[in-house]
Amino acid sequence: MRKFTKGEKYRPIVKVDKVKKHVPTVIYVSGRRYVLEHSNQWKGGGK
Repeated sequence: MRKFTKGEKYRPIVKVDKVKKHVPTVIYVSGRRYVLEHSNQWKGGGK
């Protein structure tokens, strides 16, 4: 696997898994799943 240094830029391959209102909400980067979470998503301020 390639070694990276701080501040280095690269273009990873991203797979979009879910889209809501034309915005990707679930993506996969290097095999890891990332989910978009808005600041007002959780009622009651739990997060």
